[in-house]
Amino acid sequence: SSVTDFNTGDYVRLQARTNAVYGLHTIIKNIDTINKKITLLTNDYKIDGTTFKLIKINPSNILIEGLTFEKSVTTSNKDIRISDGVNVTVINNNFENSEGILAERSFYCNIEHNNFSNTGDSCFMYDVDYIRIRNNFYDKIQHGIRCAYVNGCLIEGNNLTNGKDSNYSVGIEITSGADLSHDKSCYNKIIKNYVANMNVGVMGSANGGIHLNFNSRNNLVDSNTCLYNGIGIYLENYCKNNTISNNTSSYNYGYYGVGIEVDWNGDNNTIIGNTCEYNNGSIEADESFNQELR
Repeated sequence: SSVTDFNTGDYVRLQARTNAVYGLHTIIKNIDTINKKITLLTNDYKIDGTTFKLIKINPSNILIEGLTFEKSVTTSNKDIRISDGVNVTVINNNFENSEGILAERSFYCNIEHNNFSNTGDSCFMYDVDYIRIRNNFYDKIQHGIRCAYVNGCLIEGNNLTNGKDSNYSVGIEITSGADLSHDKSCYNKIIKNYVANMNVGVMGSANGGIHLNFNSRNNLVDSNTCLYNGIGIYLENYCKNNTISNNTSSYNYGYYGVGIEVDWNGDNNTIIGNTCEYNNGSIEADESFNQELR
């Protein structure tokens, strides 16, 4: 492709030609035809490869509203699967005894005001950018909102309660995967969510009410309430430069029983203005801290 194939405002995917786990979805901010230069509207982050291809994506402009999804009518692994989607809105739907939503290689989508009851991976986001997940209700779920390789996303005002697996269920999770050469999960905001009774944890498993994992960086976790989980807010495996502020993480119990924990090479994180009280773990784990940094 050349610069003449694109226009300002086009939705595009920036993809490394080799060794690519993910791409960057964004918008063309400016085109300089004289110098053959394209400027993208995005934050900087690391991506593998020395040469790249730029792929134009047409907006989907799809609205999914007011539907009920049940296991008896589900025909795939997910009730809604969004692939290579742009401007897809999923709003005011009910997911009952079903699998929920998968979004992959998509951006500028909205998932809002939906109800999830007795679902599996309720909202699973993979390789997405600028997705908004807002004001949804989750109850009796295997997992709530799980995100891998995500950039610039907003997770706000969601209510997540009662994990189906008391050992392993997770409320909200952001990760870049175990391959630490990637750090796409950056510049996301997790704010004003309520996460309670998701898990109590077992030895070696502490997903937490809110969980940042594997190289998740420059994220904001602010003004959330995390109660009665194994760990309220948990950062592990090279999570750096994140801000954890103004959260309430109390009454967390079970195996570990920690309010906020940073573990395994979590450098340069800012933890300020949080309330952590009455967290109590097992005698075997010997933790029971309101805040723990290791």
